[in-house]
Amino acid sequence: MFVVEQGGAIRILQNGALLPQPFLNISNKVIFQGEMGLLGLAFHPGFQTNRKFYVNYVRNAGGQFQSVIAEYLASVTNPNQSDPASERILLTINQVSNFRITKLAS
Repeated sequence: MFVVEQGGAIRILQNGALLPQPFLNISNKVIFQGEMGLLGLAFHPGFQTNRKFYVNYVRNAGGQFQSVIAEYLASVTNPNQSDPASERILLTINQVSNFRITKLAS
């Protein structure tokens, strides 16, 4: 079972215990506050053969919060780990704060 931690790590729960090494740790990329952070995980239907999986997280890009959908690859040699350097960003969307929405609606 995979556990997504809002702070930026994906952990594996095996036989009732968390494995010591995270499957993925991108905490250095993720903004973790309020409703922001590492928010989702999905596996490619062919994950067993192509090792692809996808995450949704929020980052700060030069002062602009962005939602990111990115593809990663699991390790070839250790299926319980992935390669953070394999990131391929598929989509970024600038977030609009509630304050700005209120101002636009006024």
